[in-house]
Amino acid sequence: RMPLPQLLNNAINETLSRTTLTSVTTMLALLALVLFGGEVIRSFTLAMLFGVVFGTYSSIFIAAPLLILFKLRPETATADVEKPVSGGKAIAT
Repeated sequence: RMPLPQLLNNAINETLSRTTLTSVTTMLALLALVLFGGEVIRSFTLAMLFGVVFGTYSSIFIAAPLLILFKLRPETATADVEKPVSGGKAIAT
């Protein structure tokens, strides 16, 4: 079983490029709306832009340390395993 800090580090490293690219693409679209969208939608777009920036920051730099701090780790469910018996039928144990 992998220690939680190492598990979180691996997870962040694997998803960092995807998270960054998604955020940058969204920010480009929102910047276009800020510049060309008009006065009515500008304040909403700025709020969305700040939300994307701070949400991305939170996902990368805040969520993992909080998981470590609170020692939150999903336990694997101990589901019943079905075992085949004679005759090809399976029963739950």
